[in-house]
Amino acid sequence: MESRMPIAIITFTLVIFLYACPHAGAQSVTFHFTNNCPYTVWPGILTAAGGPSLSSTGFTLATGASSSLSVPATWSGRLWARTQCSTDSSACTHAGAQSVTFVVKNNCPYTVWPGTLTAAGRPPISSTGFTLATGASSSLSVPATWSGRLWARTQCSTDSSGKFVCATADCASGAIECNGAGAIPPASLVEFTLRGDGGKDFYDISLVDGFNIPISVTPQGGSTGCPSTSCAANVNAVCDPSLAVKGADGTVIACKSACLAFNQPQFCCTGEYGTPDKCPPNQYSKIFKQQCPEAYSYAYDDETSTFTCPSGGNYLIAFCP
Repeated sequence: MESRMPIAIITFTLVIFLYACPHAGAQSVTFHFTNNCPYTVWPGILTAAGGPSLSSTGFTLATGASSSLSVPATWSGRLWARTQCSTDSSACTHAGAQSVTFVVKNNCPYTVWPGTLTAAGRPPISSTGFTLATGASSSLSVPATWSGRLWARTQCSTDSSGKFVCATADCASGAIECNGAGAIPPASLVEFTLRGDGGKDFYDISLVDGFNIPISVTPQGGSTGCPSTSCAANVNAVCDPSLAVKGADGTVIACKSACLAFNQPQFCCTGEYGTPDKCPPNQYSKIFKQQCPEAYSYAYDDETSTFTCPSGGNYLIAFCP
């Protein structure tokens, strides 16, 4: 019989102390947090002495928002909700901001499992993977100098051995948390470099590793003049048969890039094709660009695909915008 991952649902109306009691053989437990309060709360988490740590010790949860956290099967500890929180004057300016909030929202008619990967040498994000049901949103606390990528896994489940696997964009960690592993392409990616050159935030949507689901980025708060970017089209519907990844039912669930599919220098912009003048758009990348004009369609697609914003704001990342 297939083992199922135990799930705890936590609804905030007061302080809660919770201890995980998983079924025998389970490798992890999923805590689902829901904020039904008419105001934002900030959940906090404390692990008991000697116990395995969680991927997050605190985060933001807006009114009506939900978030999921993967918890070791032997975890013991407590969690609670903080209220009326703010950043004081020592960290309230754009230049002095200590963190950025990513609100991740799932508009798809199916559950997705977002994954995150932090670039080498940068401070880690509060979660490396979580569950996001249809219509749900989750908030991530992100260091103000963070750099990395975010994506959505689809058609995920736990197999009979307790291993967590996904049909697209899997990070192969065997768990909901990706724990430092990146997406296995094809995968639609959102890429960020916060406080990059000139103190600006840089962000883009990349299809260089292929496409699995539509995605968008919308700056919130902070400075004016910060553009949104999206890949709202379903590229799977027009995917060339030679690039298509099909699910068990025969439908196209992801679309490879030409580089991934053929691994040839002219498609990967490597070797003698390693400069922009030697590696123009190809017949396959042009299909991606037609569907998603604002996204990177291949390696040298910078001019129309990189967006910037003065630092200090937050970002909404939506799947199936």
